[in-house]
Amino acid sequence: MQAVLLAAGMGIRLRPYTEELPKTLLEVQGRPVVDYILGSLDVPQIEEVLVVGGFEFPRLVAHLECHGGRVRPIENTDYRVGSVRTVEKALPFVQGSFLLLNGDHIHPREMIRRFIAGAEGIACACDRDRELGADDMKIRLRGGAVHRIDKQLTEFDCGYIGMTICHAEQLETYRAYAARTLESRGEAANVEAIVQELADGGERPTAVDLSGLGWVELDTEDDLRNANLQVRDNPNLRALLPIE
Repeated sequence: MQAVLLAAGMGIRLRPYTEELPKTLLEVQGRPVVDYILGSLDVPQIEEVLVVGGFEFPRLVAHLECHGGRVRPIENTDYRVGSVRTVEKALPFVQGSFLLLNGDHIHPREMIRRFIAGAEGIACACDRDRELGADDMKIRLRGGAVHRIDKQLTEFDCGYIGMTICHAEQLETYRAYAARTLESRGEAANVEAIVQELADGGERPTAVDLSGLGWVELDTEDDLRNANLQVRDNPNLRALLPIE
């Protein structure tokens, strides 16, 4: 299985910290966010990580050199538009099953393990233990499958936690729906719109509940402060980094 890490965006809401630095290189407890993410992906099932960068791409590439050949940087020069375009840049390099995840989320390794173990077909990771606000991605289920996924939902069953798995037998279906999403919704579309297109097309993406494990998102300055506290206090997040 490959992992596809979406790390192309400009992190506008985190300026001035991201004026000249990709968000995934911001430091949490003295280490770049991407180091925690790559640590979470240090599981036997993940053989290669495709890191799709854009804004300040040379800085990202320079840092990734310390992670060795398991990590492959891919450039998205269209990083100013929606994240569907970032996914599109990675798909030619995907050869089978893949785990798609955001470059501004830190998940404990156990969450990755459980998601891989529990996912079938095309599946979204979700939880039910957060109070979801206006900026959180929400999921409405129907018959055990994802029916709606959107930040603006007023009726929902769980929150999306920024990860989707697509198994090899559904890869061509995912490619087709990614292209359909760009065609129907335009370049401003976000990656979650692909899941909505799959649901609208009757493909029935499922949801895997990963409640209770805890994870960190970095969108705003408040999020950055919280991430520093969470990593400091949560041994499962600190354990993502190698002992030096």
